[in-house]
Amino acid sequence: MRERDCPMNRQMYQSLTQFSAAALGAILLSFLALSTGSCVPTNDLKHRPAAGSTQNDYKTQGSVGNSASQLLNGEVFDSLEVEVQPVGEAVPTQDSLISLVYFLEQTLHKPGGVRVRQNAPVPLPQLQGNALLTSIPQWEKRWRKSQPFKKTTSLFLLYWEGASPEDSATQQRFAQAYSQSSVILYAPTLEKFSGGIGQVPRSLLEATVMQHEIGHLLGLVSGSSGSTHEDPQSIGHCSSPGCLMQANPLEAIQLSRSSPADFGTRPPELCDSCWEDLHRTRE
Repeated sequence: MRERDCPMNRQMYQSLTQFSAAALGAILLSFLALSTGSCVPTNDLKHRPAAGSTQNDYKTQGSVGNSASQLLNGEVFDSLEVEVQPVGEAVPTQDSLISLVYFLEQTLHKPGGVRVRQNAPVPLPQLQGNALLTSIPQWEKRWRKSQPFKKTTSLFLLYWEGASPEDSATQQRFAQAYSQSSVILYAPTLEKFSGGIGQVPRSLLEATVMQHEIGHLLGLVSGSSGSTHEDPQSIGHCSSPGCLMQANPLEAIQLSRSSPADFGTRPPELCDSCWEDLHRTRE
């Protein structure tokens, strides 16, 4: 599995401006029900086909970026469900999922809405080295409950209680987009570089990495979007300082702050060039 990933090679510092309490409350009440094993009700779920089947010629296991147009538009699918599967004991923060829903609502045209479904945790498989990378799609087929059906499409986020086997002493990965609708996040690495003294809040780093990886699913920063601002030092990432799609999320967070004293939970935004790419893909 060598797809879009989110590398990190040095530790950075703090964060961004906060969502207002009112905005967070409104988003929470509108979109989220995240106690373990619960989900936001949706009529489609009761009648969906078994995992592995597809509708509307949409496949969940294609290459990263292949479904960018259908994700961005509302013509084929007018609503989106994000299925979150914790693997092991680690679970994502509610703030990062709230932020993700806000990002998707602002970025996609889904008049039917965006919903998050968080499954109960499953035991961590005993996998080592490349066995993890090659077996992830098979584990997804086993665990994934949501599939495109009628007017609702889906994304799948694996929240994995383990580090990437591709990590080295100089580079560690927070996450990887490994198919056109799927992302794996490495919980121990996210925790290692957030939440401590002088570090960014955990929810901020999680939200930034989630949104960054979904940016890859939307075709950023190359491939179907036809980008001309790709970073020559990090293929698939944006060269604009402080952009959400910059290769190093900690650096993007630092550069997007309005001042060194900023401390909040809002991730970096997409730069103008990335927005132009999304508009071209949507059309």
